[in-house]
Amino acid sequence: MTTDGASFFFCAFHPESILYPFNGYVFEWNASPFISDTSICCPAFFPETTTVFSYTITNPLTGCYCENFLQINVNPSSIEEKSEQNISIYPIPITTATSVFLNDANFKKATFTVYDIRGSMLFSVSSDISEIPFGSLIKSDGLFFYELSVDENLIKRGRIIKYSY
Repeated sequence: MTTDGASFFFCAFHPESILYPFNGYVFEWNASPFISDTSICCPAFFPETTTVFSYTITNPLTGCYCENFLQINVNPSSIEEKSEQNISIYPIPITTATSVFLNDANFKKATFTVYDIRGSMLFSVSSDISEIPFGSLIKSDGLFFYELSVDENLIKRGRIIKYSY
């Protein structure tokens, strides 16, 4: 677990969220594509590298405020690097026909897990073949995060989008 020193706790190996909300206060996080919402107490964080997020908490009744920062350390060596050409997701944006394709046949089991913007797991699909169809499992439009594991080793994390035309 990681803490920024102000009683905010974050869980390792998962999209991070503040677990202790402050009702009635106004929250302002610095803008970033790796944060779900910059105006709430409990946003989800999805940094790909070590990132510093600054925030301000304001008491609207008194006008008093606190400025602080939070650093989320991402250890790139914790994900086994695979060549990008060995993994593809097609077609994008997601349709019912979208699949993950693994061009490396030297594996026993691949697992593809998808999370919503808040970090809640939507589904996880495992396969022992080089194609994992998943597009029909995503029912709504939006931004989603995924993890791909091969033989129980996390090899890729990323973002995917689904929207209806």
